[in-house]
Amino acid sequence: MRRTLGYVPQDFGVYPQITARAFLRYIGELKGLRGPQLRRRVESVLETVYLSTDADRRLKTFSGGMVRRLGIAQALLNEPRFLVLDEPTAGLDPVERVRFRETLTSLQGERLVILSTHIISDIELTATHLALLSKGHLTWTGTPEALMADAANAVWSLVIPRAEFTMLRPTCRVSTAIPRGENIEARILSTSRPHPQACYPERRSSMLKKIDCVLIRVSDVAEALNFYSDVFGLKPVWQDERTGQAGLLFPESDAEIVLHTDAAIPGQVEVHYLVDDVVTAVQRYAEQGCKVLVEPFDIRMGKCAVIQDPFGTRLCILDMSKGAIEYNLIQ
Repeated sequence: MRRTLGYVPQDFGVYPQITARAFLRYIGELKGLRGPQLRRRVESVLETVYLSTDADRRLKTFSGGMVRRLGIAQALLNEPRFLVLDEPTAGLDPVERVRFRETLTSLQGERLVILSTHIISDIELTATHLALLSKGHLTWTGTPEALMADAANAVWSLVIPRAEFTMLRPTCRVSTAIPRGENIEARILSTSRPHPQACYPERRSSMLKKIDCVLIRVSDVAEALNFYSDVFGLKPVWQDERTGQAGLLFPESDAEIVLHTDAAIPGQVEVHYLVDDVVTAVQRYAEQGCKVLVEPFDIRMGKCAVIQDPFGTRLCILDMSKGAIEYNLIQ
């Protein structure tokens, strides 16, 4: 069992006075590794978890995310067939969480990785197969896509004023509630429509998936990452300090925006972004520093407007207030 299993506990303890390389050599010897084999494995796992340049730093100087990555490194020393991780991203800041997910993704295909977590974004971005447990009993198993399909008619999206949401909340099951200016964007679990304005989030997803990836050149990736996350509600999923790039996902889809500073890549692009109400959204974006190039106007499925963000990127803002139509309207 020792040769086939690697384990990273939720509370991973280290010896703060020694270096990462010394710690891994110590753990490797406990696992039966010796001599040249031990040295090769230590250097290999340090590279796998992006800690080669920090290998000779004392562990007391490591951040929480670096300690978690060191935990994966020690679990990989014996080249296990099974890797078990218990709540690996709990307590990490967003940047370290993204880096940790990158490490997990790089391990896929080489071994079976079993991840225990209550953080939905970890599951969404790393898992290929799910098992749901309730009070120690297996209640469901399948792919993330199958789970979303099972919940397709039970999850509702709703954007309403804060005061109205306060009155609605005690009467329904709210899974998420995100402030959007004077409104609240809520995700509600219900077998029937919980509010006249509630709609299925899949309606947004199917159109946004028309966009696979958009490259946007900005002057400052960190500043732009915060702006697109705070103002447009995009989800940061990765950041590469070596290339200076960062990626965000559109809500409810796998469509990705990649922020970069490479002058060789054209900076003027146009992004189609679906919202619940164009008039309200454009007003909110203008208050956050965006320039309105074309005021909201009627189109077949609803309304449309064109804005420009502070980084020079044009965005075509759409809603489907008149109902969904064929997806090929977005080219």
